[in-house]
Amino acid sequence: QKAFRDINMSGCPKEIKMTTLCEDEWCHHQLDGISCKKECAGVRELLSVCVQQHVMHYFKRNGLKENGSTA
Repeated sequence: QKAFRDINMSGCPKEIKMTTLCEDEWCHHQLDGISCKKECAGVRELLSVCVQQHVMHYFKRNGLKENGSTA
C-alpha cells in the first residue's frame, strides 16, 4: 500500500496524467472501445512500466525481493 501511495503522490505523475487524459479523450466518449485500446495502449504501457519499477525499487529499499517476498 505504501508503494502505491508513493507512486500516486510522486512516483508516476506524468504517466498517470497522460493516461487519464488519453482515456478521457478516447475512452469515455467512444462506443466501440477500439479507438480507446488503440490510442491509449502506449501511455498505459508507460504507466505500467513506471509502476513496476517503483514497486520493485520500494521492495528493494525495504529489504524485500523484487516480488515482495522476504525469502
